[in-house]
Amino acid sequence: MLKADAQQSDRTADRTADRGAETRERLIDGAIAVLRTEGFAGATARAVAGAAGCNQALVFYHFGSVQNLLVAALATVSERRAAAFGPVLDAIAGPDDLVAAASEVHRADLESGNVAVLAEMLAGAGSDPELARQVAACIRPWFGVARASVERAIPGAVLDSLLGADEAAYAVVALFVGMELLSRLDPGADRTEALLGALGRLARLAGLVVGGAGPSPAGAS
Repeated sequence: MLKADAQQSDRTADRTADRGAETRERLIDGAIAVLRTEGFAGATARAVAGAAGCNQALVFYHFGSVQNLLVAALATVSERRAAAFGPVLDAIAGPDDLVAAASEVHRADLESGNVAVLAEMLAGAGSDPELARQVAACIRPWFGVARASVERAIPGAVLDSLLGADEAAYAVVALFVGMELLSRLDPGADRTEALLGALGRLARLAGLVVGGAGPSPAGAS
């Protein structure tokens, strides 16, 4: 009898945990949706709960504050991006691949609304040092991904002659974030593809200068 009661208690606990995880996921998806459509200023507990179809008290029960929920939303966007684009980035073998992968990620981010989430969280972090720290922590893994991608695309001797792997990774992330924010301001402008193409040509040229390393320019015999 005691064993049966314990098993029933365990099953009840499991169902409660499952419901809690489902509610957290709904709230995070609701926060992402509100950030995309209403912005940081409009991402209130009431708005997020409404988008999630939950009682707004659950925002505080599961996350403690609206800010914590919004940070979790940004972290989730980052994790989903990493999972979606991992195979594309892992296949990078040269400057042309790096440019093609960057273009694909950029277009997908614009279409999905990820740019809006990032932009709104950066805007909110501008006047809140603690939020800025949390947002920076969400973006930090991007530097590791950028470094690995750059190292696969550009031979070590060429990379060292330019600015080094860490500095290159920082430059890539800074450039990418800047391009995404500017694309949100002027979505009709087609400058990103041209810029990425120019950077790819620069990397190939550097490869030729530094001992002929790296792939030849497209069309070269």
